[in-house]
Amino acid sequence: MDLLGQLHKNNEVIAAAVYISVENMDREEAERVIVAQLYQIHSFADQHSIVIIDSYIEREDGETERKRLREDARTGRYRVVLHCGDIDSDSFYEFGVVEINVQRYEGK
Repeated sequence: MDLLGQLHKNNEVIAAAVYISVENMDREEAERVIVAQLYQIHSFADQHSIVIIDSYIEREDGETERKRLREDARTGRYRVVLHCGDIDSDSFYEFGVVEINVQRYEGK
């Protein structure tokens, strides 16, 4: 059974957060990247019956949104983080949160 199949096995709703980082990009490029990644992520979520409950978009240098994301993960607000790039999965593992790169997901 693949990862999402395991999460769905109890007919539970899968609550997810979205994380996008557009640090070090000019405003116009950042907006294009955000739109493209949100489209990919929402398409993936629709295909796999995942409910997105919050989005964390890191626009400037720093980790304000990432820290907020970790805090919400710690409280159990969601079970999955969806993203289109690299994210340190170890930082969510301790909270029982699975991170999925929707561009690389192969149903493992």
